[in-house]
Amino acid sequence: MTALRIANNVALMQILAEQLRQQPTAHWLKALEEIGIPAEPVLHYD
Repeated sequence: MTALRIANNVALMQILAEQLRQQPTAHWLKALEEIGIPAEPVLHYD
């Protein structure tokens, strides 16, 4: 079951990245906050 859920993960991440690049981080944080999804910027990946 897990394999099916992640089968298209690379394609999905490419689609999301393309869409997210269209607006600054502040836009997305505000939009997520407005609909009740907790979110914060990622400052470090490690």
